[in-house]
Amino acid sequence: MDIKVVEDCLRKSFANQFSLVKKRDGLYQLMIPVFHPDGDMFDIFLQINDVNAISIIDCGLTLMRLSYVFDIDTDNKTQLLHRIVYQARGNIDLETGVISMSSTLDQLFNNIMQFTQLITSVLSFTLLQRKTVASIFYEKVNKFVNQSLNKYLFQEGFIPLSDETDLKIDYVFKNNNKSIFLFPVSSESKAKDIIINIYTLQVANYPFMSVVVHDSYDKLSKSTQKKIMKLADKQFYDFSDFEEVAPNYFKKVLA
Repeated sequence: MDIKVVEDCLRKSFANQFSLVKKRDGLYQLMIPVFHPDGDMFDIFLQINDVNAISIIDCGLTLMRLSYVFDIDTDNKTQLLHRIVYQARGNIDLETGVISMSSTLDQLFNNIMQFTQLITSVLSFTLLQRKTVASIFYEKVNKFVNQSLNKYLFQEGFIPLSDETDLKIDYVFKNNNKSIFLFPVSSESKAKDIIINIYTLQVANYPFMSVVVHDSYDKLSKSTQKKIMKLADKQFYDFSDFEEVAPNYFKKVLA
């Protein structure tokens, strides 16, 4: 595709408020007045080949910018990142860090605008991930409970103390007059709530075994780790640990 055709298309859309800077054959950096909160211009490139195809890409610079403040270091975060990109009809290569979006010439302006929204969403990852990653974690725990621990009688949202209606147990398993209270923990604040709940039940002499499954134990503060270690009867330090060991543990405790 002739670059002049692309420039004419952009000129109509951006009213000359743009420039194309050639980086190498077929790759041009697009300068448009769209900025990050710190004043830096968005990193947008157009990759143009000989078969009239246009790819809008960021050359890996978005994830590089994100890495200064946030790490994509768990499976849940990776799943969320893929979800954000694909919902915006984009693509991502985690090996190179490149985020891209295919376009035709007649849809180039619309797709460039959509690409800037995609980049904004990715860079807002730190705001989205707490709620969404936690949701993914709880979904995985719930699915595992219903598929792999369903041989035991269990109840969700159990209230053990009649005068403490705010104290709800995520899952309670009962068998042979024995009870396991299962507490999924995805964050520091959730861990602190669980610490209070377990302590309250212990003070009330309520009979139960407390089992905590963490999304990522290492993400908790040292003081929270210490407190929960003192109170919980059993901890699984991540979901894979829970998935592997929990069936035999529950079988042993509830036998």
